[in-house]
Amino acid sequence: PMSILVTNSAARRVPLLTLYAAFAIRTVRGAASEDGGRARPVRAVLFDFDGSLVQSEETHRLSFSSVLGRELDHDTWYTKCVGRGPLAILQEYRQADAPPAEELARLLREDAVGRYDQVLPTNGHSQLLDDLDEAGIAMAIVSSGSPGYINK
Repeated sequence: PMSILVTNSAARRVPLLTLYAAFAIRTVRGAASEDGGRARPVRAVLFDFDGSLVQSEETHRLSFSSVLGRELDHDTWYTKCVGRGPLAILQEYRQADAPPAEELARLLREDAVGRYDQVLPTNGHSQLLDDLDEAGIAMAIVSSGSPGYINK
């Protein structure tokens, strides 16, 4: 699973892309399994987009903070928001005089589009994709994000 994260604090999350890359490439090349037998070759790899191929959490946090008109600090974002749907976050953290969460969700989508260029690729992702491609491994991206965001 490419979306597993190592967390040593709520504000610092490190993707395991490099470790999974090493595992995937070793398996592709037929490394022995732990029980001494041959590992089954990898035929396909599915990548979650956010947190695996790109590091988007900070950009998402800034977008939500902007639309909500209040800062969601790192601790709040990583412990109470990551993994929840946008409407749930907007409903919980919107100010009393703010528009309904559904309207904020529309504003959030607009704000997010303006931040696409701020989303950073995960270090090592290009080499991993190249290695998998060279090995003839099929790849696909799975995400709950909008296709426009992923294609950008």
